[in-house]
Amino acid sequence: GFTSKLQRTTCPKAAETLVGLDKSFNSRQLKVGLLYVKSGQMTEEEIFNNQEGSRNFQDFMDELGSLVTLKEFKGYRGGLDVEHEQTGERSLYREWSGYEVMFHVSTLLPHNNSD
Repeated sequence: GFTSKLQRTTCPKAAETLVGLDKSFNSRQLKVGLLYVKSGQMTEEEIFNNQEGSRNFQDFMDELGSLVTLKEFKGYRGGLDVEHEQTGERSLYREWSGYEVMFHVSTLLPHNNSD
């Protein structure tokens, strides 16, 4: 699985930084952007034109949360449209340790070639 590919950081201040981030959050509801970038992609246009991710990206998403249908979703929506599907039909969501996390996943957002 994906977790077997994770590596321990060698940054000496990583733990201190994460603890600081944890203390700075006042809300139990978070929205997090998740982008899929193919090898060699350099521009914002190339990245946001990705309509699907790789198998590894899917595995990563599976570790982060569960796909939910946005229409009439009752949990934290993170600004995503749950009435008219203007921000897509599905997104990635996770409840964890009293937090609600809604991921804004680039490959799940509506795509328009003129954007």
